Amino acid sequence: MELIKICHPNVILVEKTVSRDIQEAILDNGMTLVLDMKLHRLERVARCTGSPILSCDDLNGQTLRQCDSIYFEKFVEEHDGTGEGGKRPTKTLMFIEGCPTRLGCTVRLYMQLGASVFLFILTQLSKLIKWILHLL
Repeated sequence: MELIKICHPNVILVEKTVSRDIQEAILDNGMTLVLDMKLHRLERVARCTGSPILSCDDLNGQTLRQCDSIYFEKFVEEHDGTGEGGKRPTKTLMFIEGCPTRLGCTVRLYMQLGASVFLFILTQLSKLIKWILHLL
């Protein structure tokens, strides 16, 4: 825990889990802990923030990158029917803002179209983004 304190993180993302004692110590020190992240998502966050994925053994002397803000938002999935108990399914998303734009971006789409129209628009948007990235 001392090595973690030395790095002064605000948010710690963990692939699986950590012991209950460490969880409580992290929270007591005012840090946010995100558990059970899939490795490909950790890799994506690492790429966009420019920070390496570290184990506790690697923390000594590492320089961590920063972003402007991280927040969580819960969305109701409109396209699915109702779930258990008549409730609409929800999904909680984590937003990381203020990372260097050269490292990545996110495009969020809200459309209520038929599947074929949505797929066509998504394909065209994908081609446009690849073309823009090629110009950079």
